Amino acid sequence: MLDELCSALGTSKSTLDNMATHIRELLNIGALDPALTVPSKLDDNPMVRMPSVNRLVVDIRFMPLEAQHVAYE
Repeated sequence: MLDELCSALGTSKSTLDNMATHIRELLNIGALDPALTVPSKLDDNPMVRMPSVNRLVVDIRFMPLEAQHVAYE
């Protein structure tokens, strides 16, 4: 599929990879970003339970109960 996309766009794989990286950084998104997950798949996305606190990713299940309630609202 990647080869087909590259040929359709007339670019190389490395150029396509560099552009994808630039777009991810520009939009500040990742592969498992909960904001981009369809609602029916949220339970399957491990990042839903992993918020960033002071730029450190934590498992919400180990946070105080009050923080868990805020996270799931």
